[in-house]
Order: sequence, then structure tokens, then C-alpha cells
Amino acid sequence: MKKNEKKITIKKGTYDGEVNNKNQPHGFGKFNFSDGAEYVGEWKNGVQNGQGTFIIPNQSKYVGEFKNGVKNGKGDLQFINGPKYIGDFKDNLRHGYGILTHLDGSMYRGMFENGYEHGLGIYSNKKDGRDYYVEFKKGKLIRQSIEKLKWVKKNLNYH
Repeated sequence: MKKNEKKITIKKGTYDGEVNNKNQPHGFGKFNFSDGAEYVGEWKNGVQNGQGTFIIPNQSKYVGEFKNGVKNGKGDLQFINGPKYIGDFKDNLRHGYGILTHLDGSMYRGMFENGYEHGLGIYSNKKDGRDYYVEFKKGKLIRQSIEKLKWVKKNLNYH
């Protein structure tokens, strides 16, 4: 162990890595939560901050950016028996541009807001092999079209 590295047992689990002068995780380290979850990555003053990997066994794996202890910035979230999301996060939620791939291979590429599909995007349907130009509002499909040019012209001034 380096001089500024320590193994610390905290109520929620065990941390092994760099610390600051207050004995808080600071720099690079690994935290094993008492429930089996694990975070490996960068810390700042006791909270996840920077690049990291957060794994919940038999559930999900997130690799990406953290700020103030939550997912913020670019990331890749994979559920074991569910969808995969690559894109932007804000305050632990999908927010901004992202790609959501479902188990059947169908895919939504577009905008997200507060965890929901929201705004314009493209839905690629694996079953029929078609791309649909779609618009969502808070996770609900508002409209879709197969014909891109007509749809774009029709909705060019939309807002």
C-alpha cells in the first residue's frame, strides 16, 4: 500500500484505496458494499467522483462518469436480463442523447429526459427490420413514421 492508501471499514462496507487527510476516500479506490455491490474508481472527499465502475451482482453493471456520488456524464449501463444503455446521464438518470438496446435487438437512438425517452429519435425494429422516426414525450410514443423525408419536412418547424 502507498502512504496515502488505507483499508477503511464503514457502516455500508469496506473501502481500500487512496484517502485524504480526513481519512475519506479520495483518489482511486475500491468500495465493497455490505449488500454485495462494488464500486471501483475515482473518489473525491468521500464520494464517487470521476470515472468508475459500479456493479450490482446478478443485476447490472455501469461503467462511466460519476459526480457527487451519482451517475453524471457519459456512461454505459448494462442490465443482466434487460436492456443496455450507452449515453448521457444526469443525477443518476438517462438524460441527453443515448442509445437504448433491448434484449430482442431493437434499438432506440435519440433524446432522453429525466430517465425517459423524450424528444426525437430513431427506433430500429429488429422484428420487421425497419427504422422508424419517432417522437416521445416522457416515455410515451407520440408519433412515428417510416418515411424520413416526409416526416422531417412535416415536423421541421415543430416545437
